[in-house]
Amino acid sequence: MAKLSPAVRDTLVLVAVFAVLLGGLYAYTGTWPPAVIVESGSMMHADSEVTYGRIGTIDPGDLVLVKNVKGPDDVLTQMEAGRTHYGKSGDVIVYFPANDRTHTPIIHRAVAYVVVDNSSGSNQYYVRWADNTDCVGGAVKVANKAFDGGASHSWCVYDSKGVYIPDVPVASFASTPQNPRPYVPARTGFLTKGDNPTTNTQTDQLSGLSHDEHGASSPVQMAWIEGKARGELPWLGLIKLSLAGHPNEASPPKAWVKIGSAFAPKDLWVMLGLSLFVLVGVPLLYDGYKAIQTRRGKAGAPGAPVEVTGSGTGPSDIQLSWKPPTTGAPPASYHVYRGANRVGTTQEPRFTESGLQPGVSYLYAVSAVDAKGVEGPRSPLVSVATAPPAPATGG
Repeated sequence: MAKLSPAVRDTLVLVAVFAVLLGGLYAYTGTWPPAVIVESGSMMHADSEVTYGRIGTIDPGDLVLVKNVKGPDDVLTQMEAGRTHYGKSGDVIVYFPANDRTHTPIIHRAVAYVVVDNSSGSNQYYVRWADNTDCVGGAVKVANKAFDGGASHSWCVYDSKGVYIPDVPVASFASTPQNPRPYVPARTGFLTKGDNPTTNTQTDQLSGLSHDEHGASSPVQMAWIEGKARGELPWLGLIKLSLAGHPNEASPPKAWVKIGSAFAPKDLWVMLGLSLFVLVGVPLLYDGYKAIQTRRGKAGAPGAPVEVTGSGTGPSDIQLSWKPPTTGAPPASYHVYRGANRVGTTQEPRFTESGLQPGVSYLYAVSAVDAKGVEGPRSPLVSVATAPPAPATGG
């Protein structure tokens, strides 16, 4: 079987590493591709809520893993006041409005899950709620109720006027505390909203982001959901955004910095630069440092031994001798090579090798090594033959 060349072998190893990495991501997320790059600032938090570099929140240029969801019970909403993700309660979901996957997906927080129930002849709206939290907006609390074979939950039940959750806010336009105007969902699904307190003051259903195939406002349907966000690899996605050829934000804040096609806060660009320096710059600088050290070491290394000679002292023995190099550092020892293989080390300018084949010529070279272990160049090859085998004697 023919041996693979180093280039082919290295390529196969690289392909195998990527296959294992991507396979592991797919096994965890259950989606393909297993991650998305965040383009807009709709999930950014107020500057007072984040640290430099904005780790822990979803920002432009973040690479976010997308984990598959199998049903409504797989998505925890903000109204259920459960585990925190990216700085707030509730899962962040990735969805395509009207299930149109030719457009950029939206990555927003699941605020509430609403079930539209008309079994009583007029619509009632059930909103999944935390067990230990009172309802708001005039809703009535119902415990241990399930829909469509799902798990039992606590629910806040709103009448036919619609859903009113002022703190999120879930309400229709022009709603005020003095004149509350509930939002009337057209169908069962998730109400969603970006975390940005400046640009995303309304739910997606009111802002027009979440709509059905006819352009009408709609809660997010299960079929639209690609998955829920899990973890982040910050900043590195800015490289792709900067090369995309179109801006990632139509109206970015004045303080944001543009590089290539991408707009992002200055601290994100700084952290990207530092990341690239650590990932790429540091290894390159280290390789350069080692190359310089090696070159310096070679420059001060001993020269090659001179006048290397040898003779066969027997059918299986060869003796070599040489003179110390005339240039470079003084040698502390010598390496002896037969062909490409090192066969011995000696501190004297002579060496004997035994156990060879009789009547065979061998090629030898010698190099000098200084006290620091720096090896100089090898001497020219010299051919030395063992003595022929002794003639057989008659009986």
